[in-house]
Amino acid sequence: MLLEYSVSNFRSFFDHIYLDLHPPASKVKNRYPGNFVQLPSGEKVLKDAVIVGENAGGKTNFVDSLSYLRQLITRTDRPPRSLPKYVNSKNLVTVERDEGKNRRIGYDSKASMSKQEFSITIALEDATYCYELTIDAKRLLFESLVYQKGKGKKEIPVFSFVAKDPQKCVSCEEKDDCEKREDGVDGCIKYVLDYMDPDSDFDDKLIEALNDSERPFPSIALVRLATLGEKRCKDVLNWLMDDLIISRSTESDFLQALEESGELKSVLESSEYLEILQLIDQSICGFRCDREKPFEDSYILRRDNEGKIFYRVVKDDSAGVGQYLYWAFYVYEVVHNNKTVIADEIDSAINPIMSDKILAFINGTYHTGQFIFTTHNIFNLTLRTFMKEQIYFVTKDQKTLTSSFYSLADFDEIRYDVKEELYEFYMRGVLGGTVDV
Repeated sequence: MLLEYSVSNFRSFFDHIYLDLHPPASKVKNRYPGNFVQLPSGEKVLKDAVIVGENAGGKTNFVDSLSYLRQLITRTDRPPRSLPKYVNSKNLVTVERDEGKNRRIGYDSKASMSKQEFSITIALEDATYCYELTIDAKRLLFESLVYQKGKGKKEIPVFSFVAKDPQKCVSCEEKDDCEKREDGVDGCIKYVLDYMDPDSDFDDKLIEALNDSERPFPSIALVRLATLGEKRCKDVLNWLMDDLIISRSTESDFLQALEESGELKSVLESSEYLEILQLIDQSICGFRCDREKPFEDSYILRRDNEGKIFYRVVKDDSAGVGQYLYWAFYVYEVVHNNKTVIADEIDSAINPIMSDKILAFINGTYHTGQFIFTTHNIFNLTLRTFMKEQIYFVTKDQKTLTSSFYSLADFDEIRYDVKEELYEFYMRGVLGGTVDV
């Protein structure tokens, strides 16, 4: 499960923005027993959250930042846009450590115009992991992974991977190619790896892999260590690749996936998926999916009040139902497969009454999945459904065109016994998230 996420200098976000999915320490959380789950590690984690803001305020940028982070990590075939086109890794070395003492190499936390910083904390089984990555327009600057075995326990470093200042090396001086770097950096980049396991030879293996002449840029150390069999790195990487679902999909994307996936077809015909469909339409009693042409010859089955069953081709049904088919699949992934789903603009398909039903279903079912969604719909703002810590706002300064990201929990004046609805505060501009007029 996702515990914390922060990013800086991504699109409209310049300063650090921070998403915290811990419930409050106060007894307020006891009023919402279904909104969070306690993990074996002792961590309590929120099951859902909503991000509200005006059009072009930065909500999609927030979602895209997570997608971009995953791309930085998992695209091992070529460097993403913000990484250097060429980076010399021939000067990679390990750091010397004092016997019996592990240390985590730090970095300059002051963000510059060219530096992007990412930090993500997740809970896996009985431990939590914090992964950090910093890049600039030319190179990878910093990467680290630490974990914590149980709530309140000491953080244990797994590795750190740090770029040092460019410098000429013997090999380059002999070849006279330091000044010919295509990325514009004068000299070679020295990368320092500190793997915190004195009994392991991962240092040497990783250095050898990163010095592969076939690869013109340094691979993400998390990926390389996972490939070499480092379990903690494998677990984090698997979560990022398999258990984190970031959806900006359209109906056509879903239909294409349905065409290609037999597993997806089985889900659509399951009783669990039907239960989710019935949240928006009680008359739906089944789904028949054609294996060859799923959205040409597949049908939604409905039962009227006399018990008669009617068949309707999916593509001929309402647009709202067609869109909800794929949103229902993501709800299924949360509740039955314990996935973390980040969904952009769910209100394009689901009205506030239906979203309340979906959230009640998510919160009323035991699972270790999460459903985090952005919306324009201010009627999703209600303390009957959410704790203050589950409601976030995004707003853009119209003069600087930079976005801010903050929680309702930052507003002490908004109390749980407030008589006004939250959307009334929002409409008056008290909570931000609206365009200045």
